[in-house]
Amino acid sequence: MKSLRMVIDTDSSRITLKDGRVLTSRSTPGIQWQSSAGRPALNAFVHEQMLVPDTGAVIIIDFDVGQSFIPVQELNARSRDSSFIFSPWMRAVDRARTGSIAGVVKGPNGEAIADASVRLYMGNVADAENTMSTLGTGKTDATGAFRLSYVTPSSRWAPRVYMVAVDPPSGVSLGRSVTRNVTVQVGQVTTLGTLTLR
Repeated sequence: MKSLRMVIDTDSSRITLKDGRVLTSRSTPGIQWQSSAGRPALNAFVHEQMLVPDTGAVIIIDFDVGQSFIPVQELNARSRDSSFIFSPWMRAVDRARTGSIAGVVKGPNGEAIADASVRLYMGNVADAENTMSTLGTGKTDATGAFRLSYVTPSSRWAPRVYMVAVDPPSGVSLGRSVTRNVTVQVGQVTTLGTLTLR
């Protein structure tokens, strides 16, 4: 399998903010669907061709909300609007051929950092961060824990090494943590241990 297509109904889709406000395409502020309004067909990114056996396979569609909905504030620093622009990002993987990466984020005094942003990069980890591809995003939970699932391991045909970057929540004056040269194995959890933001 080389590609996969998904259809969404934007009229039935919404974003609920932390303060309880619900954003839709009709609300102000709201969601700007652009050319995806209606029932668009979205194509899933496939890193490499997947061979599906006659017995079948479980194909995971990873729809990354963190990358698919871009806050207007990120595009215009002067804006206080809570609107989001939809730019779909998703990928398809064979679940049986993936692993995962996990860790715990803490502050300088050992306190758990909840709601920290976690980003998984793929590429040459010796290069600048802005030259690498973002494979996935996530957030830490109330205990500071995170897990990046369905990560494709290296193979002799496609060597893969990852980098994990963690940024503090908005309004928290701590630095970031970057872990390079991360590898995964099929069916295994690569544990990064405790990542400290200072």
